[in-house]
Amino acid sequence: MNPILSKYNIELEYFNCHARAEFIRIYLHDHGVPFTDLRRTRPEWHTIKSDPEKFTPERYPFGQMPVLRLLSKDTGKVEETISGSLVILGFFQGPPDRGFKSGMIIDGANTMEEQVWDSTWNPDWDSSEEIAKLAKMVQRFLGYIERLLDGSYEPLLWDGKNLTAAGAITLQALVTAAFFMKDGETYPPILDAFYKKVKASSKAWPYLTSEDHSEQRLCMSEYATIDRLHTRIL
Repeated sequence: MNPILSKYNIELEYFNCHARAEFIRIYLHDHGVPFTDLRRTRPEWHTIKSDPEKFTPERYPFGQMPVLRLLSKDTGKVEETISGSLVILGFFQGPPDRGFKSGMIIDGANTMEEQVWDSTWNPDWDSSEEIAKLAKMVQRFLGYIERLLDGSYEPLLWDGKNLTAAGAITLQALVTAAFFMKDGETYPPILDAFYKKVKASSKAWPYLTSEDHSEQRLCMSEYATIDRLHTRIL
């Protein structure tokens, strides 16, 4: 295993499933649940109301979807609180002519996941109660990642030249979180430093912030195994 991943007790799993969606899972393993047991949850954990028809390519042509999964240290199950909890952030993109806008799903927030999956983006959500819940969850997620990395984030997220797989997912979280933040709000200090570092990179930043959705595709095949973490951004 990559020594950085070993230090933080993290593993990656890559798989393909419904609607050409491609997933990366990051597991925290210090909760005592064997990795082989966790693998048995796939792919049911992300299926909303067990309705696979919602994931047909015709309805959801969104391409890649990175997923960051943090599991409860105590139960290994979904918990709503961020301390020792499971949170799934799903980032989706789609062509503007199909009505999609970059957004996210959090499984554990109880109400948003079905709305996001079962609808194209609704601008009214920006001021709704549900989007406020999402914004709160994003802040808790960012704070948790800040504590998780504890000042030694850079080797895990950035190899000096390129983003790692974990870095790419984290940056997606930052970009998405920015969408929900109010004026005057800032990222936690550790992630703010990472955000600025990546933003200064002529290689990574334009790729991840392009208005052209066709350019916003992480090269997921490069993240398929743990020993290939240090990958390139196209």
